This record gives sequence, C-alpha cells and structure tokens, in this order.
Amino acid sequence: MSNADATKSNSGRSAACTEPLTLPVDSPTSDPQSLSELLDHFVETTAGQEQVKIGQLLDSLSSRSHGPMLLFPAIIAISPLGMIPGMSIVTGTLIILIATQMMLFSSRPWIPQRLAEFEFSREKLKTGVDRIQRWVRWLEKVVKNRLQMLTGGLMVYPIAVISICLAVSFYPLAFVPFGVFAPGFAISLFGLGLTARDGLLVSAGFLLTAFAGYLVWITWPL
Repeated sequence: MSNADATKSNSGRSAACTEPLTLPVDSPTSDPQSLSELLDHFVETTAGQEQVKIGQLLDSLSSRSHGPMLLFPAIIAISPLGMIPGMSIVTGTLIILIATQMMLFSSRPWIPQRLAEFEFSREKLKTGVDRIQRWVRWLEKVVKNRLQMLTGGLMVYPIAVISICLAVSFYPLAFVPFGVFAPGFAISLFGLGLTARDGLLVSAGFLLTAFAGYLVWITWPL
C-alpha cells in the first residue's frame, strides 16, 4: 500500500470514530440523523403549542426500531421531564411494552392510545432538552460501532428482560425523589447501545443494572 493510500485509510478510520451517534432512519435524509438533532426536533415541531403529547413525540421518531423506541422513554425518565407527576409511571409502562415486544421480535412496537395521549407542558419539554443536550452531545462523541455481537440476536432477550424488571421498579420509585434515575440510566445505556450498535454501552448497562438493583433495594418504599 502506498503512503497516500495509508494516509487516506487512517483518515477514514479517524473520521469514523468521531461520527456522532446516528439513528436508523426509514425516511428522507431531512429527518433528524442524531440524538441531539432529534431532541431539538421535538422542540421545533411543537412550536406554538402549550401542551405536548407523548404520542406526538413518538411520531417524530423517523425509525420505529427497538433501540430508539427503548431509548426515548428512558431518556425522558432520567431528564428533568421525569419530575412531572405521573411521568415515571408512563415511561415505565412504555418501557415494559416496548421491551416485551422486543422479545416477540415485533418490527413496529405498538403503544396504547391512552399512553399516547398523556400530555405535559411544552415549556417543560424545552427546559428538559436544554438541560441534557450537552451530555447528549458528549455521548455522541464517544459512542461508536463496536462489540456488535452484544447488540443483536439472542442478546435481545436478556436486554429486554432486564429492561422490564428495571421498568417495574419505576412504579414504587415514582414516589422517591430521583428514585428512577439509576434504573432509567441503565435502560438508556441499553437503548443507546442497540441504536448505535455499541456493545460496550450494552455491557455498561449490564454493570449498571447490578448497581441500580442495589439502589432499588435500599430505597424501595416500605
């Protein structure tokens, strides 16, 4: 290989490592291509509204694959939006439904209308997005395709089962300040890992699950 070819090859690998986390899309390239763009898209598409519905935000997802669908409610749960009364119950239920359908290999997860109609203030959406965007952009710099054997196939089952167990804890922990953060963060890692085909994030999700389980045990309301 010539020096010029080697330089091009190294440049290509370097560029690939710095590409932001992208979402798998089923629609034109004008749709949001990264998680940070998607969050901004949520705010932009609801401009002029006083209230925002969960179903409306789900419809903004250009892909209905399991990774983004699992990530969506988990990110809401651990963001300032998770402090909205009833939001922990809604996001926990969404995660349970999506993870259950993951085990059935459903290509397009189904969400009941009652959950889709849950609404909250757009101002809270905007504030929540503004607060987490810097962390999301940091994640986009470190997330990349690796250990892909952990992001598909039979690995879907343990990820789905653990996500369901963690989401069930949302119900009692909804009454504990920041109680759902640890289990919600673990599910977020699973969702990010599946979305970006990043097995290292999935591994981190398994490790965090043990810690989240301990926190759930010591904070579980008696």
